[in-house]
Amino acid sequence: MAEMKAKKIDESAVKRRRRIVLVVLAEVILCLSLGIVAYGAFVLQSYKTEELDDNFFVETGVQTRIETRVVTDAAGKTYVQPTEIPIMSNMAGYRNILVLGVDEQGYNTDVIIIVSINNDTGEIRMVSVLRDTLMKFEEGSKPTAYGKANAQYSSSISDAVSMFNRNFGLNIREYVVMNWFGVATCVNQLGGIELELPNNKLFISEFNGYLTAVNENTGLFAPQIWEPGVHTMYGTHVVAYCRIRHVGADWGRAENQRTAITKMLEKAKLYAKSGDFGTLIRVAQTGLGNVTTNMKLPDILYLAMNITKYSVTETKQFPENLATSGVGNVASKYNCPDVLMASNFADEVKKMHAFLFNETDYVPSSFIQSISDQMARDRAGN
Repeated sequence: MAEMKAKKIDESAVKRRRRIVLVVLAEVILCLSLGIVAYGAFVLQSYKTEELDDNFFVETGVQTRIETRVVTDAAGKTYVQPTEIPIMSNMAGYRNILVLGVDEQGYNTDVIIIVSINNDTGEIRMVSVLRDTLMKFEEGSKPTAYGKANAQYSSSISDAVSMFNRNFGLNIREYVVMNWFGVATCVNQLGGIELELPNNKLFISEFNGYLTAVNENTGLFAPQIWEPGVHTMYGTHVVAYCRIRHVGADWGRAENQRTAITKMLEKAKLYAKSGDFGTLIRVAQTGLGNVTTNMKLPDILYLAMNITKYSVTETKQFPENLATSGVGNVASKYNCPDVLMASNFADEVKKMHAFLFNETDYVPSSFIQSISDQMARDRAGN
């Protein structure tokens, strides 16, 4: 009897010790988690903030279409009446961020990417806007009504965000502007990424030409690579890769940029899965030190701590189909040589919404349709 009682006492003591150990472990884990968040909050406060103007344009997400309906009035007379039907946009389920990369002077945007995050699934889709694409500028921001997409930023970031919202029917409220030094240092902190040099002598020659210039401009260094194939590329390698434009023109460069961003995200996710949040925080701190954004620190921390949830599923460019005739008329009218134009601007916007938000029934606003019609008249010389 005494032995049974002693055994019960021992089992009870073991259970108490286990509970104490579990509580202590939980407290340690909580403290570590809070410590990581607090440390992250401390080191990530190096970025520059610039809020958007209160009057910058955001698409409401409500479009309309015209349907004809047969109506019978009180007198029994029947007639056909055009009726405006509202269409609710799917954009509410997405977080849309404008990512811009500025040139050495910080004046024009060589990188223009619309990043759309599905809030439920974490899937990311990206659309590169070719920097020389003809766009309708914000009223009063430029001496001419139309010009290249990369030039609007020189007026203000608010004008740039507003221009993309109005031209594309979007609801972008957040932006990130980064320079090439920031990209290079982030890649170095990640330990490089895997990129492929094609078996193309012109591509490799241009890559190494840009690499020399980027090494000099950033004060960073990466050795030249002359062999085709997959290589581990470091900071200035990646910047040079993202600047190649004479092979594949602007659309080739935009594709390289999307590829590099995708590879950087994949590499960052590997660190997160291994629990190496210290490296991720250093990468974020390095990047944010060269960033201007209106994103709040809690949002940045949330994205960083949940990085394994996100994956780039598809990417494309805007416009997909380029105009081939009458572009010279537009270049002369708006004094923008080498401009690129959508073959049909409104149709390209519809395809963007179908790609980003699965909006197969999206109807461009009357403002977007007026832009498309004006571009068609300009190409015709009217």
